[in-house]
Amino acid sequence: DPGSLGRSMAQIQASQGNFEDAIETMKYSLASTPNDVQALRSLAQWYAQRFLATKDRGDLARVVEHYARIATLTELTDVDRLQWAVTVYQLGDYSGAAQQVQLIQGAEVKKQASTLIQQLNIRLSTIKSIQQKIEQASARKASNLELLRLRTEQLIVEGNVGSALYHAEEVMRLSGTGALAEDWFQLGHLYGLQGEWASFVQHWTPPESIMAPWQGLAVYCVDQGDWNTALVALARRPVFPGTDARAEAMLSLGKMAFQSKDYPRAAGILQGMAQQFPKRVEPWLILGDVAIAMKQPEGVRACLREAKARGASESVLKELRDRAGIKEGIADSLAPTIIR
Repeated sequence: DPGSLGRSMAQIQASQGNFEDAIETMKYSLASTPNDVQALRSLAQWYAQRFLATKDRGDLARVVEHYARIATLTELTDVDRLQWAVTVYQLGDYSGAAQQVQLIQGAEVKKQASTLIQQLNIRLSTIKSIQQKIEQASARKASNLELLRLRTEQLIVEGNVGSALYHAEEVMRLSGTGALAEDWFQLGHLYGLQGEWASFVQHWTPPESIMAPWQGLAVYCVDQGDWNTALVALARRPVFPGTDARAEAMLSLGKMAFQSKDYPRAAGILQGMAQQFPKRVEPWLILGDVAIAMKQPEGVRACLREAKARGASESVLKELRDRAGIKEGIADSLAPTIIR
């Protein structure tokens, strides 16, 4: 049976992580048996896996299409419904995600869905709250600007970044010279999410009323969990002659991550800086504090050696040793340990 052979080949390709070929092979096999539920289910799962690599939202749409097709042929399993819910959540359809979650029957899958349910409850509650604000603002005939700000906020919570960006631009245009710092920060954040940072820098000059605008934008983006835009915003700050703007941006962002107690992220940022700017001592000193927070004494010793090799003063090294509660000794000559 050519169809059966094709499905077997697709499964082998998927087991090897080759979802691109697995999808194409299974699609070809389905041409002769379009109602093969297991093949449709496999395709839905593989599109979801491919999305993790490509970030192509078209793959998410195909996941939804396949589960909708399966639902016309047979009863969906709890696992099907959970995957469908996760997918439409990623697409910003929180009501649709809640609908699928509510249909899950089994205790084990319900347990797996607990984190998603918590996120959905927060999202739906926030959306409802903003909708109430919009209705109240409309009833008292609020200005178009106030309504636009509320609608932008709602679209962001719903995950509709493209429409939110359009509304945020309208907010800036209507505000003119009276734009709030929050309006400009929000716009930069949305441009960053859309991968259009260069357009933001080119077309949207910071309002003169904002002190240290790029630093402020970075802080705003970190609060939104948008670390990538925060980094490029920090790199726009003025720096002293001879100072590398990106190095300073990475250092500041690493400090922000450390201060917010996101130690793995801080370690990743600062290790990246240490690799790109191998002569700089600062990342190693902060990495030492990260290692202390993560209870990695050997990591602290490795950072002490790296900092010393780059000219850190003895007083600075002693302060780090004291914070770690370790003494200088033979262990300081051991091979470095990478902070994980």
